[in-house]
Amino acid sequence: MPIKRNVRPKKRRKQRRGPWRSENKRRWIASLPCLITGLPSQCCHVMNNGMSSKGSDEFTVPLAPEIHDQFDGRVKLPNGEIGKRAFEAYYWVNTTERAIQLHLDWMEMQHGNGTRTITGSAKRVANSPR
Repeated sequence: MPIKRNVRPKKRRKQRRGPWRSENKRRWIASLPCLITGLPSQCCHVMNNGMSSKGSDEFTVPLAPEIHDQFDGRVKLPNGEIGKRAFEAYYWVNTTERAIQLHLDWMEMQHGNGTRTITGSAKRVANSPR
């Protein structure tokens, strides 16, 4: 059977599913000081959707590049441990709760109506048993 050439790929009928993304929110998070050091930061996703997949932009916090590397496990913590739980225990911070708080602040800034409601995956995490 001959190979067909110059065939256009089919367009998706449905919009691609995936985690919520907002370039403006990521820029706003990066403009905030680091949660740990107070130094200039970058946007750090604190939850993921599985291996090698970033989570929703709802769950982002500002971390300095060195601290971000510790959070992601690319660099060991000063006590030699590695991982999210060890990071949160060492620095006494709950990154998920802080990410939800920042997301609420972001939504309030965007809508300006003074209401602070949790939606989507943030609601599921906030209501999950700990």
